[in-house]
This record gives sequence, C-alpha cells and structure tokens, in this order.
Amino acid sequence: MGMPMEGNEIIWGSFLSACRVYNNVELGEVAARRLLELDPRDPWGRVMLSNIFVEEAKYDRSMGLRKEI
Repeated sequence: MGMPMEGNEIIWGSFLSACRVYNNVELGEVAARRLLELDPRDPWGRVMLSNIFVEEAKYDRSMGLRKEI
C-alpha cells in the first residue's frame, strides 16, 4: 500500500521529523533522500539526518553531511 498522491516537501519533512523522534535511521535516510530530490539547495534535510546520525553515535556520517552544508 502506497500513498495515493506524490509526497511533497511538507510530507517528507514531517516524515523525517518523525524518524528523528522514533530514532529510525533507515527510514530517515529515505525521507532525507526524497527531500534532497525535491529541493537539493535546502539544507534542512541534511541537518535533520545529521542530527539523527549523532543520536545514533554515527559521527562519521554526521560529519559528512555537515560538510555538504
């Protein structure tokens, strides 16, 4: 079962925020990737995913994202 419509920045951003709340790195990466596809110049998706990585002690991946910003 999928979404009945194509997701936009609001939907994927909300989903990414939920991934951070529930510490779901795997789905957070999916949501961040979709956000970057929709608006590659907006740093918000990278910042949120970076914060998820820090909370999971994945510091090397976090630093990689922060360098992109």
